Amino acid sequence: MLLLTALALAAPAPTADEAAKLALGEVVIRAVSASTDAAIAVVGFVDVPATRDAVWTILLDFPGRRPTNPSITRIEEYLPRTAVDQWWLFTIQKFGTTVTYHNHYTVDASGGVLDHALDPTRTNDLAKNTGTYTLGACASSAPPCTRLTWEVETDFGRSIPGFVKNWLGRAAVEGFLADLATRAAKR
Repeated sequence: MLLLTALALAAPAPTADEAAKLALGEVVIRAVSASTDAAIAVVGFVDVPATRDAVWTILLDFPGRRPTNPSITRIEEYLPRTAVDQWWLFTIQKFGTTVTYHNHYTVDASGGVLDHALDPTRTNDLAKNTGTYTLGACASSAPPCTRLTWEVETDFGRSIPGFVKNWLGRAAVEGFLADLATRAAKR
């Protein structure tokens, strides 16, 4: 039973074509089936030329995301953090659409996992925002190299223009992963 649980929690692996792109330093985004028509779900991969500790530092630096992403108009930690929990408010503005949401993050640093989900105790402009970041070893690059995988599904709970949904759900993931890799490599 423990083996099945561990397998269920394992990050998805890149395909051979995706692995080849990762080896070239590219960010890879794969669309996956979403739970509703109003949602978009993706898996993103990036091989970061940095140690796992450096990637953790940048991943958990939520305010550090704002200077490189002009679509983020607000990031605020709204509850005191604990050793394993953090609560962050985000406001994103793109193409005339403003989205505010509150994410609860659960950190498992030793396991290399950061989970997030909407905080249901707060008012959110999204119906769902769940995801898992997983840190692992790069398959084709020499150390230091950390593979960051992000599985995320965002349900907007309403009909929004396709290009806005695509940007908020796919292009934003790609941009975030590329920015994280750049910032971590500079550490």
